[in-house]
Amino acid sequence: GPTVALWWSGNGRAWTRVHDIGNEAAWSIGAGEEGFVVAGTRTTQSVPWAIASADGREWFEAVTPPGAAAGVAPRGGDWVAMSRDPAGVPGLPSVAEVWSSANGLDWNVTGDFPLPSIEVSEGTNCTEIPVALYSAGPWLVASTMLSFGCSEGGVQTQGAQLISVDGVTWSPLPFAPISDQ
Repeated sequence: GPTVALWWSGNGRAWTRVHDIGNEAAWSIGAGEEGFVVAGTRTTQSVPWAIASADGREWFEAVTPPGAAAGVAPRGGDWVAMSRDPAGVPGLPSVAEVWSSANGLDWNVTGDFPLPSIEVSEGTNCTEIPVALYSAGPWLVASTMLSFGCSEGGVQTQGAQLISVDGVTWSPLPFAPISDQ
């Protein structure tokens, strides 16, 4: 079948295929003043990966990609990504790791925020998972949803929305708490 690819255009009419991502990858893309970053996980091997480009035409593979990136966003001239903690120690709350990079290629964990587990019915707990990361002026906004087993069938899907000015300290936005739908 067709493969997922990145395309570039200088005028929005004529397009050139510049990089193949493949069909077996979950990914997120960020566009900033200094270029582009695509990060995610090769789903068949659960291997994190990231690529970066200054101009959208030539792409470079990250040596140290952020783990299982669920979102990537520009922050000034730098980059921030968030991912779910791959270790997942049983009995402890899960966390979303927050990663930073000056160039989109070399990544380091700089913080995290908890992904709470809530009881949706007698004996059924659901954990939030990170799904999106956006930059809005000086702020970073992260959003979560409930894990897939809990969100299917419309039981509950809405997770938390968090805000940060530095990518390290996160505060929940004052939206309504999660409730049954």
